[in-house]
Amino acid sequence: MTSSSASSSKMVAPYLTPDRMLEFGGFAAHYEAWRQYEAAKGEDAPSLQETIDPTVLSIWGRRHGITFTGSTKRLDDETLDQYSTRRQTEAATAAKLVFVIIAPKGEKGSAEFISRACKWQPVPGASVVLQADMHEVKFEQKLLQLGYEPAPKELIKMYLGCFHSRMQQELSTFGKGNPNAGDAGRAAFTTWTEYANKVHEMAKAIENAEHFRSLFGLKEQKPKESPKVDPKKADPGKKDNPTVRPKKDLSTVQCRKCNQYDHYADKCQAKKDSEPETRGRPTGAASQPKSTDKGRDPTPVARREFNRAGRGERSPGRLDGWSASMVSEVADELEARLAAKSKAKPDLSSDSE
Repeated sequence: MTSSSASSSKMVAPYLTPDRMLEFGGFAAHYEAWRQYEAAKGEDAPSLQETIDPTVLSIWGRRHGITFTGSTKRLDDETLDQYSTRRQTEAATAAKLVFVIIAPKGEKGSAEFISRACKWQPVPGASVVLQADMHEVKFEQKLLQLGYEPAPKELIKMYLGCFHSRMQQELSTFGKGNPNAGDAGRAAFTTWTEYANKVHEMAKAIENAEHFRSLFGLKEQKPKESPKVDPKKADPGKKDNPTVRPKKDLSTVQCRKCNQYDHYADKCQAKKDSEPETRGRPTGAASQPKSTDKGRDPTPVARREFNRAGRGERSPGRLDGWSASMVSEVADELEARLAAKSKAKPDLSSDSE
């Protein structure tokens, strides 16, 4: 048994259910699978209507007038080729009517259907020329499912929509032509097949480039992949190098203290050098006493200690850090109060007399 006969013996006839019919491209996939099965099995393959759920056939006949009138069996006077041709013709006629039912409506819907069904997806390792050819075949097959024949401009738009934006831009620019270039000029493209020819030409150029690369003894350029590290063997204590952020350009930053550039005010070194500090604060601010009103003592600390002394209280260790002027102020205040009290006593005694 050959390999082809062995593979055909393993093939299973497709079957179209209502759920499969509702899927995107469900009927198209079923129809294509039946064609392949019929080509492999020949007379032993069932007819298309025998691979479709009877309820689906019934609704097609009642609602849309799609019926299969031919016999599913080979007639006595039919040759094998005639039988196969009759089944394929009847199936193609019915499929065309079904495609009219399920076809997207409107130009926008048709374009979205073609773009979704024929989106260019490269296959690694496969010939680029072969991929371009098969994409063109697929595009032609999906056009048959639209149920109508689009205008040439609409076909061009559909075909370009199968590719990514950069490819669309490249093809559109080339398709505009160059009629003002004399003998070397090119006319603008008017059909989608002209764009397909350009895609084929570009794909062939890629393979030629790879061929020329091999002639020069150059290896195929492949992107370098980072070495894979086994998580079990990885060092848990080793951390990835943190991302180093580039330094911010301070050439346009002006300090509000010194009016110079290249730094902020909190980083101003010139201001710090020009202002000596005492106890962490500028001396200028500490040397200026706060303004007082109503004859209050300008030295709050001396005032508090004076009041404590008047009440007979003492703050232990507090006077150790006093300056001579503060002690002198407290002493003068005490003497003034004592003098005022002694002066007030005779006045009170004279009033009582």
